[in-house]
Amino acid sequence: MPGVTLSRSALAGALFGVASFFTQTTGVIAAVALLLFLVWEGLSSGKSWRNILGYQLALILAFGVTLGTLGAYFIAQSGLKLLWYCLGTYPYQFVDYGNHRLLARISHLAGWAGLLGPAQYLFVYFVLLVSYPAALWHCLRKPRRPVLRETAQLVLVSLVGLFLLLEIITRVSRLRLYSVSMPAIILLIWAVAHLGRLRHCLTIATWVVVACLAVQQTRSKYRLNPEVLELRAGKTALSAERYEQFSWRMQHTKPGDYSSRSAGRMSISLWISAARPLWTGYGLTKLRGLNGPT
Repeated sequence: MPGVTLSRSALAGALFGVASFFTQTTGVIAAVALLLFLVWEGLSSGKSWRNILGYQLALILAFGVTLGTLGAYFIAQSGLKLLWYCLGTYPYQFVDYGNHRLLARISHLAGWAGLLGPAQYLFVYFVLLVSYPAALWHCLRKPRRPVLRETAQLVLVSLVGLFLLLEIITRVSRLRLYSVSMPAIILLIWAVAHLGRLRHCLTIATWVVVACLAVQQTRSKYRLNPEVLELRAGKTALSAERYEQFSWRMQHTKPGDYSSRSAGRMSISLWISAARPLWTGYGLTKLRGLNGPT
């Protein structure tokens, strides 16, 4: 990993600004982790606080300028207060992630086949909980000057991953957990690469597991959604029950009809004039295309 400079800090801040424009809190929390890493790296390398604060200031300024530039149009159109409500207040207070503390709910298991999904989730969760503290302990137990390149890389990945995990830990879902799991997967691969004689066997076993999971996932998608329906937005694969439901809606609705409830995630496929996926909410909504019966 190249050394820390003002230009690299500013570039990192700009990239985190772009990430925050799309993912809001995820980009912000990762930027906070990088600020903490700059402190650790600077003190471990014997740099002055003036240099450390300069790197942090470059990151923060680039972050703010990038995020402000990308959001300038929306601020001008709706105002900063309304934009903050949409991006900050509303997701925090009203978006339902399941409200599961520390562990997402595992539904009823239907036989041995139903164990695969929870097993994948629990494995990823276990890797996240173990890899970050273990990697940080490995790097920080014996401070060295100057800091080794590999040590700096491990600390950076571990801090970012740990902060991303802390962001979602109080409202965990499988989707949110998988979306922040990449740093832990990187650390897992690094750990396997340093196992000596066991490295070759574990590498083969890992690829076998990955291949089996790919085959199983492909088979399950076809098995759960065997019916193909031609919609005005294109073809879609559905279960037998939803195939009957959406076929009825195609035959008995027209553009401009009202619906008293959302047709769910698949309702986006029934909109005639929608050029891209949009989501409907609950309540009385006049649709631009076809939707379900009232």
